[in-house]
Amino acid sequence: MDLDELRSEVFELYEKHEYEQALVVARAAVDEFPANASYWVACLLAVTHDPEGALDALDEGLARGGWWPPAMLVMDPDLDSIRDSERFADVTARSENAWKKAFKAAPEIHIYPPTSEPSGALLVALHGMPGDRPDTFAGHWTGACEHGAVVVVPESSQPHTPEGGRCWVDDERTDKDLRLVCDEVISAHAIDPSKVVLCGFSQGGRVAITRSLAGAPFETCGFIAVAPAVADHQLDGTLTSAGRSLRGVFVIGTDDFVFEPVRAFHSEGAEQGFEWRLHEVRDLGHEFPEDFSARLIEAMRFVLA
Repeated sequence: MDLDELRSEVFELYEKHEYEQALVVARAAVDEFPANASYWVACLLAVTHDPEGALDALDEGLARGGWWPPAMLVMDPDLDSIRDSERFADVTARSENAWKKAFKAAPEIHIYPPTSEPSGALLVALHGMPGDRPDTFAGHWTGACEHGAVVVVPESSQPHTPEGGRCWVDDERTDKDLRLVCDEVISAHAIDPSKVVLCGFSQGGRVAITRSLAGAPFETCGFIAVAPAVADHQLDGTLTSAGRSLRGVFVIGTDDFVFEPVRAFHSEGAEQGFEWRLHEVRDLGHEFPEDFSARLIEAMRFVLA
């Protein structure tokens, strides 16, 4: 079983609250996937009231060469019961040191040129955590190429675990990555600076929103965020300094675990005068809707209007 299949099995059992069976599956995978499996074991033990066992699992994962982005440890509600312990603080510090040593020098950049008359528009699409294969993820966005846009899919320089994947956790490194992306693409293509749109899914969607609102590391005309993980990041105060001309589109499933936080954030923006649209997709979980290609073109036209 590969890592994606294993993750799906553990998460499905977790969502059904079948914690004991999930523990059996996760523990059986520790030798093959020490970083991911040890983390799952720790989360499962923490929510089943075994804090010392949870801390032992994280220690074991580190001893086997694993590590995790600090945001995973600090923000995951499954670990609330162990977060105030000195052992947890030590695990977090050691994990962050190992994680930062594994940063790549620069993001990998995948560029998809327009397949019709160029419009000067640029869509920068940011993956979630841990992220799909670049070609798989790009497939959700390249429909914009048929409408004259350049689509860019960068792979973050920040690793998810030693076992693969990427994330956007360190804000300073994220800004550096995005600046490199923008500089490379604008220098090679006829991009209109007033037609730059930040897009993303899950964690990438949250980054698309926050960086667009900040106007850094470059100005955008708006964002398109699919299932943005606004619940895993502090967003207070992000609306106060942003220009109200910034347009945005949210696409979110009614069965998504971030549905309510996304609706609340959209409402807050609307109350403060932002021209944002919220597309709710019934019975959809944390994923792209099947008709996203059509939704993307509609969203792109709105943001670029």
